[in-house]
Amino acid sequence: MKGELIFGTGAFRDRRVYHARSRTAQGTTVMRLAVYAHGGNLAEYVVKDRDGKSRNILFEAPWDQHDPNVVELGNEKFKYYGGDDVRKRVASVGGSSLCFPVFGPGTMAATGGLHGEANIVTWKMTRNKQTCFSMEAQLPITGWHLRRTFRFHPGDSAVNVVTDYDNLGNTSKNITWAEHMNFGEFALQSRLYLPPRTNVHNNPKQFHVEHSLFREGGKSAWPFAEGRDERQIDMTTFGVPGRDNMPQSDFTAQVIDKSNPDGWFILHNARLGIAMTVVWPREEAPFLGRWIENRARTFSPWDGRTQVMGLEWARSPFAGGLDDAVAMQSLDGNPTYLTIPARGSFSTQFEMRASAADEIRDPLEFMKNYRPG
Repeated sequence: MKGELIFGTGAFRDRRVYHARSRTAQGTTVMRLAVYAHGGNLAEYVVKDRDGKSRNILFEAPWDQHDPNVVELGNEKFKYYGGDDVRKRVASVGGSSLCFPVFGPGTMAATGGLHGEANIVTWKMTRNKQTCFSMEAQLPITGWHLRRTFRFHPGDSAVNVVTDYDNLGNTSKNITWAEHMNFGEFALQSRLYLPPRTNVHNNPKQFHVEHSLFREGGKSAWPFAEGRDERQIDMTTFGVPGRDNMPQSDFTAQVIDKSNPDGWFILHNARLGIAMTVVWPREEAPFLGRWIENRARTFSPWDGRTQVMGLEWARSPFAGGLDDAVAMQSLDGNPTYLTIPARGSFSTQFEMRASAADEIRDPLEFMKNYRPG
């Protein structure tokens, strides 16, 4: 036996979580994953660095956290987290969340608010088998049933996640979705690698009036984005050379070329000796959003203190909401939304793994040696 898996429930930042721990046959923990029961967000993905210290790879918000089901829209104390359509999500945000059935803005009445209803409902664990656990949720506002299955591998850090979506309505529905994975301190000194022949599209609208460095609507080839001053800006690092301390808030859509059967990224932190790799079927998500927030949002609860990189593989290139996605129709030959028939279903999947790596000389060779769990 290569190792063992330990499942259970517990708490993280005073919130209830489901968790799985992967250990070697000698009893050494190589990975711990924790998922919030309320909201379904990934709270922790903990691995060890080269010195044996445990590190949560995922972003942890610097503000007090609340379960979304206790965030009352009419309660004054929760106004710190924003308006009615964003409050439940922002107050409960985790390191990674499923944006569904919309990627981007939406009203509470129509979509469950910003980034959709999936991240504000309560998820229930339905089974705990030898190598996996599953969670299910009903979306009463938008009329969906969702099931997420997390599969683990004894003695390995790999986590495979399959999500099944069932339209409970009697009419077809247009949807967008994204896996919104956020990295905090881990990303600040990391380098990002993407598949070859990836195109970069800047946000079609100015992302941040004062602190966006990218020209709206620009197009280039990875790893560069077109800057507002017409410079080519290297996006493989969190900060911009010579401007590391400058507030920045930007979003670009990376379009994975059709010659690649899989979409993937490697986020490599050489200081910690950790390479974080995520792989998914390109046909399911041809777009990868790269979001940077570097102390630019001065309103609450961000308060000009937050540093986070979001890597968001998605059905839609931009977090502009459903109307924008339908109006765009396609980008670089890839449809920007899905239509699911009445009582129809579909599925998505991805796999994440943290590996020990002092350096990455050739990301393609690194990915060739990647073995999904």
